[in-house]
Amino acid sequence: ILTEEKREEDFIARISGDEFVMLRPRSSSEATLHLKQLLSERILEERIENIEYSIAIGFASKERSTQDLSQKVMDAENAMYKNKIVYGQGTRSAAIDSVFSTLTNKYAYEKTHSQRVARYSRLIGEQLHLREDEVDELELAGRLHDIGKIAISDDIIMKPGKLSYDEWEKVKDHTVIGYQILKAADKYSNLAEYAMSHHERMDGKGYPNQLKGKAIPLFARVICVADAYEAMTSNRTYRTSMKKEKAIQELVDNSGTQFDPEILDIFIHEVLPNEPPHKQNT
Repeated sequence: ILTEEKREEDFIARISGDEFVMLRPRSSSEATLHLKQLLSERILEERIENIEYSIAIGFASKERSTQDLSQKVMDAENAMYKNKIVYGQGTRSAAIDSVFSTLTNKYAYEKTHSQRVARYSRLIGEQLHLREDEVDELELAGRLHDIGKIAISDDIIMKPGKLSYDEWEKVKDHTVIGYQILKAADKYSNLAEYAMSHHERMDGKGYPNQLKGKAIPLFARVICVADAYEAMTSNRTYRTSMKKEKAIQELVDNSGTQFDPEILDIFIHEVLPNEPPHKQNT
């Protein structure tokens, strides 16, 4: 796009991993501002699959021969960074939304799973008497907890049989990948810790950081219970769903080792009795 929009006398160079400079001799600030707007509009028309590109642009004009060119380059760079701060977060949030949509559109059960985990998490949060904004955040955390699975290959996710050791290690990576994705945007950065910690265990034998007991964030402990129950009571490529009673017994058998006993008690006695049986997904 830069090449297409440059004049014959303009010069373009790549100066770092994702930064470019354009020198425009005998051009006014007004003309360069017009070019900036044009480039921004053209970039918005581009896609990597369904993810938008983003660009931050800054410029400065050298209007007198006595002005230092290197200082003008620094002025342009500083203006670019200011532009990136203003627009970058919105772009990253949109990219994260797109990644999540790609995951749930690709795997129908992930969409259903995320919706149910989000609902269970919200209901537990209400029983914990969290503030309304905290309940909203917990629900969103439940919805996005598995976003890191976008980086796992189809062969592993859809494998009908038992995973190999290496395949299981790659599956476990989804917690750290989810953390990295969500940490990229201020809008979702608070949720990153919960995505990374929702497979930690009360006995310290979980992953990825072997956190123990109350060192595991509260929201992650909530999602852990909701996630496990929803997974057990839904069909998967590698097994059929459990009956509600058997799934509850499985939760009880792992109270205090895998699951927070207080949260588990609320889920079993306050949330599940009021929940209708869900239609099994395939």
